[in-house]
Amino acid sequence: MGSYTFQTRYNGVALTCPLCALTVSYGPVEPLNTIYSMVINSVPSQMFTTSFINIDNNNRYPIFTLQFADSLNNTRPIDIGWTLSASLNVPSGLKTAYALGYSTSADGIVSFTLSNADTSSFKQEFGNSACSLSVKGFNYNTNKGIDITFSKVVLLGN
Repeated sequence: MGSYTFQTRYNGVALTCPLCALTVSYGPVEPLNTIYSMVINSVPSQMFTTSFINIDNNNRYPIFTLQFADSLNNTRPIDIGWTLSASLNVPSGLKTAYALGYSTSADGIVSFTLSNADTSSFKQEFGNSACSLSVKGFNYNTNKGIDITFSKVVLLGN
């Protein structure tokens, strides 16, 4: 009696098994399992709605990311059909809201950043502990959406 161990491989999209022709793919997007992060010095730090998010706006511009996941928390690329928006709200600031543009990388991570036109005014914002970050999105193909606000955003400007 013998045994055989299947040698599965991850091809960047799904788990595959060349011997048995088995492919295990991620499931549909589960908006509640979306992972939000802020990137500081090229290192992502996961954000939660209860987290304080400190931004040293005099020295760097924030990059926020989101990574979709399925119902079993398997990360997955963004589906076609998503419309996304994000804004950094600064009460009593030079601008009360900074709309963030977004781009999607090859691995499906969505990055939100300030526009070049907004960077100079954002850098001049004074310290403000009443800021928030809002991320919204909807997929008309699947009828699923996201709407989340991080209400503990602090600008550390001086």
